[in-house]
Amino acid sequence: TDQGATWSAPVTVAQDLSVGTDDPNTGNPVRDGGFLPQIAAGAGKLVVVWQDARFSGGLRDGIALSQSSDNGQTWSTPVEINSVPAVEAFTPSVAIMANGTIGVSYFDFRNNTTNPGQLITDYWFTSSTDGVNWSEQHIAGPFDLDLAPDAGGLFLGDYQALTVIGQAFVPFFVQTNNQGTANRTDSFVLPPQPVPLTLTRRITNAARPAPATLQLDAAARQRMHAQVQRFLRGEIPGWERFQAQRLKTSPP
Repeated sequence: TDQGATWSAPVTVAQDLSVGTDDPNTGNPVRDGGFLPQIAAGAGKLVVVWQDARFSGGLRDGIALSQSSDNGQTWSTPVEINSVPAVEAFTPSVAIMANGTIGVSYFDFRNNTTNPGQLITDYWFTSSTDGVNWSEQHIAGPFDLDLAPDAGGLFLGDYQALTVIGQAFVPFFVQTNNQGTANRTDSFVLPPQPVPLTLTRRITNAARPAPATLQLDAAARQRMHAQVQRFLRGEIPGWERFQAQRLKTSPP
């Protein structure tokens, strides 16, 4: 509140229980937005979205959302908002309109097949006026994520975002193309997408809470550990050398 001169103490929003994204046919990793939560502010509230596997008991990531109406002092219990919970959903972006409507965009594999030579992916936009009932629209795809560059995993890039212009959401995103290895991906922006009025919106799904008792088995914890390692390799230069040196100097 003083232009960054002083800061409040940190507040925990929620645990991040991401297991990351893999090709369900081959197990090849996807370099996604895990451990990179996105936050938006507007209309007197804060909203955070991120990848999280708590809703599936650690089997796969969905899109988690938590919101605050008291300037971040307290946060709602995370809920899952992607409409097809049986498939992996990843790399969410979030924005808030002046009237309080929340918009979230993300990728998922709902249209994928069992063909190990392809990873069919789509990009989706969903919006809500209350954070409970959501109305989904298809943005882009299907496209073959298996054509993306491999940079510690199939990597679309970091150029995903969602913003608001007037009374419309504007998504920015990347998808693969079929133009060969010289140009595997392109960035896109769609024209402003007005959100239908509440009375005419088609509700496609309701937000889902996590299980009342969250039990993560050893396999789920191992997937989370592997996702942490994958993230650090991608974000910290020289991480592998650091790990090798640490193992050399660790006591037996």
